[in-house]
Amino acid sequence: MPVRPEGLLLGPHYTGIRGHAETVEVTAHLGGNTYQFYIRSPFSGKLFRSDGDDVQRAARLREQRGIAPPFAHSLRDLNLAAEGPLWEGQARRLVEDLGCARDCGCAALVVHPGVAGGARQEAVHRAGRALAQALQMVSGEVGILLESRSAPGELGTSPEELAAIIRAAEDDPRLGVCIDTGHLYAAGLLLPERSGRLRDKLERAIGLERVRLCHLNDIVCPAGGGPGSHVRFGMGDIALTGFLDIFRGRLLDGLPLVVETPARQATELGIEMDNIRRLIAVAGQG
Repeated sequence: MPVRPEGLLLGPHYTGIRGHAETVEVTAHLGGNTYQFYIRSPFSGKLFRSDGDDVQRAARLREQRGIAPPFAHSLRDLNLAAEGPLWEGQARRLVEDLGCARDCGCAALVVHPGVAGGARQEAVHRAGRALAQALQMVSGEVGILLESRSAPGELGTSPEELAAIIRAAEDDPRLGVCIDTGHLYAAGLLLPERSGRLRDKLERAIGLERVRLCHLNDIVCPAGGGPGSHVRFGMGDIALTGFLDIFRGRLLDGLPLVVETPARQATELGIEMDNIRRLIAVAGQG
């Protein structure tokens, strides 16, 4: 069953410099009905405010515009598998990020699992401990989504390892997975014409109920060749034909889709989202 335009949740990764309400306005202008934003400033590392009139106005705007609860993203330097005294600081930062995401009305916080400094099994345990601690300390329904990765040394480069981290976090039901098309391709896991096989692999290792978001990224990197560079939609090695195959398959069934390509300006994001909608429409006809 291909991805269908009706009922589709699609939106940009966009962080408004003037606050949460601006991000909602941009999302609505682009015709999106969900979105993702950085929970901290990529420049200063400071948490964005999660109280006051701006957050309340953003919530009202989402309700008026029919926009689903958004997703927050921790900064990429968060390392839940850090060792020694560094781990305490990273674990504390995760608690702060998750609390802020909850107070901003987010569905979930997306995080990178971390980098294994030594033995991977011990790194998996440290990451799981940080996740379990955060979920115990931050009440509410907001979840944490582990993003699939591809670079050497990173945790989460296979469904089996993502499942191991979830087990190390005591199988908390608020814990899930965000799949990233670019990372999956770079890791050699996503062959567009056989995307159904990856779906089956995710179902066996993790359970599809834990796969809760997809980052749409194209990438310049040979399949199985390790980390690559994100590029605009359809301009990388997956290409438009590859995404057409993916949208015709079952991999993304029912998942919210966030455009996480290098496009950052609203006009560029609008082009990306229009191209995705056209491709999904074509996939539904094939």
